[in-house]
Amino acid sequence: IEGDWVAYRSRLLSYLRQMAVITPYAQFDFRFVSEDPDKGFSYTFKRRTDTMPEPPKETKYHPSAVDLMVFEQLLSHSKANTLVKFLQNDFLSINKTYAERLIAEMGPDFDPL
Repeated sequence: IEGDWVAYRSRLLSYLRQMAVITPYAQFDFRFVSEDPDKGFSYTFKRRTDTMPEPPKETKYHPSAVDLMVFEQLLSHSKANTLVKFLQNDFLSINKTYAERLIAEMGPDFDPL
């Protein structure tokens, strides 16, 4: 790989340092081999723990992160039999009162079927 090593060395090492902070269960070994043997070096970010974190759990969608396509997909896979229950069960931070208010704000001509 070619590039401007002088300009990007600090950025690359900073990136590896950040990766080592957010992944304490991993060890990073970086080795720079130069044509000039005096300029080559290696850097190791050691593992700080042997305990692996639990795998992440799937969470519900936040309403602001859903577009129409995702909404329709969620609706088609939902087991809820009413729109209020769908909003309550399939979205994060929506309780019954808020779901009813959202539906009411859609106007009198809104038909959830």
